[in-house]
Amino acid sequence: FNVAGGNAFICRFHFGQLRERQTINFQYFVANNSYICPCHMSGNRGLFVVQNNSSQLRLFSWMENSNIISWNDLNIETIPTEDFEIRLPDNNVWLGPLSKIDTSVTGVTREGNKVWAAWSGARRVYNQHDNSFPHPHIGIAIIDIISLKVEQRYLWNPEHAFAYPSLASNPNGDIAITFMWGGDRHYVQHGVGFLKGTTELWSTTNSIALTGGGHYITARMSYPEYRHFIGAGYNSPKLDPPVNGYTYENHPRYVVFHR
Repeated sequence: FNVAGGNAFICRFHFGQLRERQTINFQYFVANNSYICPCHMSGNRGLFVVQNNSSQLRLFSWMENSNIISWNDLNIETIPTEDFEIRLPDNNVWLGPLSKIDTSVTGVTREGNKVWAAWSGARRVYNQHDNSFPHPHIGIAIIDIISLKVEQRYLWNPEHAFAYPSLASNPNGDIAITFMWGGDRHYVQHGVGFLKGTTELWSTTNSIALTGGGHYITARMSYPEYRHFIGAGYNSPKLDPPVNGYTYENHPRYVVFHR
């Protein structure tokens, strides 16, 4: 909602009305947060995760056939929010002020009693002198929805940055991720992979690209083939010479992958 301070809302539609193309009735809840990320494979309840601040997540729960939304605040290790910029091999900047990068939760999915949530993190915690990571990274919280205990993991590399994660899961218990990576000695590329068990990551592009990322990076289960996932993303290779003043063009990717 475009109100002072910025609010987002959780909205629930009736699947039968959508399926039958009837008049659509819906319920909604306004949250005190600027961005809410819904959870995939959430079972018999709607689950949503937001970042209250750099040291706390909020997990919303909305049971089916209920008008009550509950939530729990979960403390996490403080997310580094300072110093996102990283240079590419040609000295251009990625993850600068115009790149729509922040630490909002951008990927949430459920596997059993665990909710996985992911966000982009910078190098340094606010008001700290030393970097927590050599380059921007992806932070992950694994929330037990029964005990509300939180386990944390990170995707990071001393040679390049990770950013813009989106998550998905399937009935087999796989946790898939799609993301962007690059910087330092590497141009910006799109990637996909798996997080549960042995972490496996693959790059889907290898071009000399100036940028990539934002809200187009998305992971989904590939229905009806439950073992497969879709990773949607893009990067932006250089145009040499420029065309009509443009120095790069966007190349979308639609990647089907599985273990």
